Amino acid sequence: MRTLIALSVLQTIGIAALVVHSFGAKHAAGPEQRAPSASAPEISPAKESPTSGDAPSVPSVGEERLRTIVREELARIQAQRSASSSPAAQPRNPSLDVQRREAVEQQIETYRGVGAVTDAQMQELQADIAQLDDASRKQMMSKLIRALNSGEIKGRL
Repeated sequence: MRTLIALSVLQTIGIAALVVHSFGAKHAAGPEQRAPSASAPEISPAKESPTSGDAPSVPSVGEERLRTIVREELARIQAQRSASSSPAAQPRNPSLDVQRREAVEQQIETYRGVGAVTDAQMQELQADIAQLDDASRKQMMSKLIRALNSGEIKGRL
């Protein structure tokens, strides 16, 4: 028991010594060592002008590169949106829609007959359903969900 008390006293003294040492080291640092951290908030990249005679600092070079990347990505996303919206604006082919709907309906009936569907088959079926027109898509998803819920088809949506 005496050993434990002695160890706890030594531990407390050691912790106190570390606190005093770190506190003393923090205040022993002169103003010249603390100045960069104190003056860092005063200098901001937004206040620097790239046209000044000084060479651009590293943060502004990185900032300009990031801005360029963001602009490129936004332009790419805008191009993708316009490309994906253009096929939707075109009129749908009704005979092709009927063929796709019949194919999806046949797939669902096949999986009902088998009683199960794998994850890969389900992904393929969902991709086929996504190509249908809105009304057919809703109807086929409803049919698929009813078959899954009733247990006619075992698998994950």
